[in-house]
Amino acid sequence: MDVAEHFRNASKTKEAMLRDILLAISTRPLLLSIFAFFIPAIGFALSFFGWSSAFPRSGAVMVCFALTCALIAHWSEKIENRYSIWRKATLKYVQPFQVTRENIPPGIAKENEITDELVAELQAEADRQAREGRQGLEKAQSEYIEKARKLKQTRGNVAIVEFITGIIGTLIWGFGDLFF
Repeated sequence: MDVAEHFRNASKTKEAMLRDILLAISTRPLLLSIFAFFIPAIGFALSFFGWSSAFPRSGAVMVCFALTCALIAHWSEKIENRYSIWRKATLKYVQPFQVTRENIPPGIAKENEITDELVAELQAEADRQAREGRQGLEKAQSEYIEKARKLKQTRGNVAIVEFITGIIGTLIWGFGDLFF
């Protein structure tokens, strides 16, 4: 395995892992909201145990969490665009092949042994393979369409959490010290 292939495989693995994380987030937006809620709650609790600056700093952590959510939304958009490009590019490559006497390879039959039955048999096999290939691609495309829909849902969920967390985090960061 050469170096370029190694990096291509590592990139595919990283993208697949990222896609799986994003799809998990899309089905559990409440998880992000709960995590965002616990950041200032922990800061508030720590303020009563002698760390008076813990609550305002939790606002800064919330803003960092909002920036992370923005990055997650950006990644999901990139992966969704790749799905879209893949869907458009694949089906045009599975076209039926027209078998004629001239394009039968010499290894299949000698020139004098090519009969109409052999041409018809090879054409039927080519049509069957094209049909199976198209069915497989259509199935994969329908799965990708569903994943792209979930990623679009992820972007919407993450954008809401990002916005609310960013606003609340900024307010806590700026004015949180007034409480203690």
